[in-house]
Formats: sequence, C-alpha cells, structure tokens
Amino acid sequence: MNWLKSRYPFAPIKEGAFFFVTDAGSYYTVDIALSKNRFGENTILNNHNEVYEISFARTGDVSHYDPTVSNTLIFILFTNLSARGDTSIYFYVCDTTDGLGKARARLFDYWMIKLGEQLHGLEKYNFIVPGFEKDEYDVSLFIFKNHPNHDAYIIEFEKCLRDNFSKHNFL
Repeated sequence: MNWLKSRYPFAPIKEGAFFFVTDAGSYYTVDIALSKNRFGENTILNNHNEVYEISFARTGDVSHYDPTVSNTLIFILFTNLSARGDTSIYFYVCDTTDGLGKARARLFDYWMIKLGEQLHGLEKYNFIVPGFEKDEYDVSLFIFKNHPNHDAYIIEFEKCLRDNFSKHNFL
C-alpha cells in the first residue's frame, strides 16, 4: 500500500470531485459523479442512485511519469469507492482520439489492480466501442462481484453502449 504513503495533498471541489497540484505545477481533477440520464432509455441504469462516472482532467505539461500522481489518484478512488459500499457501480470512458488512449488504458488498468488489492471483489470489464469516424473509445465498468444485480447491470451496460454509441448518444 505504498500509494497510501506517497501522495500529493488534495482538496475537494464539490461532492465527489477533488483536485491536486503536482510538484511540476500540473493541476489534476478527479470527478466521481452520479450519472444522470447518461444511459438513454435504460431504466435499470438510470433509475438507481448508484451509477457513477469517473473522469479525470489535467492542465499543464507532463514531461515524465510521476508515481506520486498515480498514488494520489488511486487513493482518491479508494477512499470514494470504499465509502460508497458494494452496491454502487462505476464507469470510465477513455478518449483515444489523441493517440494516447492505449497508454492511458494501461495506466488505468494498473490503478484498478492496485484498488482491487484493497477493495476485494471489485471487477473491471472493458468494452471497445466505435466513436466518430474511425475513433474508438475504451469504456470500463467497475462492479463488485457480490452486487445483487451484478449480471443484469453488466448486460444492461453493454446493451446501452451498443445502442447508444452506435447513435453517438453516449458521448
């Protein structure tokens, strides 16, 4: 649990949203927001206050890998996901249009492995969906193995991606 020890100080912006500044002066935000009407007509995913979207943003240049950034992001995710319990589900849409999507996806996989070491039963499902023109988006779903609607949520999430991404309604 090295990520518990070596991290940047962070502060809330609003409920579920945090920011921190690195030694190099980059400004990061993490937002874990309740997803509202993101799933079109899907009643299972829209009608429960337990579906959250995870998003990240950075301003400033990054000239090298900073492990303290990863540690801070993992810690923020850990504290928030563990506080919400086993019945919340989360998703993340990775933008691949800048050519860095694959590297970003590998890094996010690493963070999820580290989270899974502490949040037992957290599972990650990956979906590659078509975007605009020839772009693709890497979408991840996170759900706890013991979630009472585990299978139904995975099926509905995949159906929602298929139905809405093809119409470009999800982005």
